[in-house]
Amino acid sequence: MIQKTFHLLMHSCFSSAAAAVYLNAVLSTGLFLKTSCYFILIQEPKTWTEAQSYCEQYHVDLATIQSDEDRYKIQEIAANEAWIGLSMNLWLWSDQSKVTWMSVKWAAGQPDNASGNEKCGFVLETGLIGDDGCSHTLPFFCSEFHSCVNP
Repeated sequence: MIQKTFHLLMHSCFSSAAAAVYLNAVLSTGLFLKTSCYFILIQEPKTWTEAQSYCEQYHVDLATIQSDEDRYKIQEIAANEAWIGLSMNLWLWSDQSKVTWMSVKWAAGQPDNASGNEKCGFVLETGLIGDDGCSHTLPFFCSEFHSCVNP
């Protein structure tokens, strides 16, 4: 089933040969639960910094939510809390782009910077955002396929 789902999503992003190579690489890792053309959920818990390094090495970067459409895409595949590319270095995205505050929908009471040490953003399965300590380990979303057309 994952191969069929992945094939449908990949069809509009790559030639069939490139999609097959990517699909085999993805399936061999066993880390991927769900995917979309914009974001990939990595289930292996990592700290925010480890997650960012992983995304930069194997994908583009941690997920950046710039619109309601982005938030809905994340919400479609989120199962629990997961890191995104938001960090409190003046609240910038990990790719250093500015935060569009209209696109950031905080969970009730967030950000709260509990204990003065919550400087990294995560997304809930509802699509709302919270802050947490960067050393906490969570699954995470990577950005991928920037030129992909929504299937």
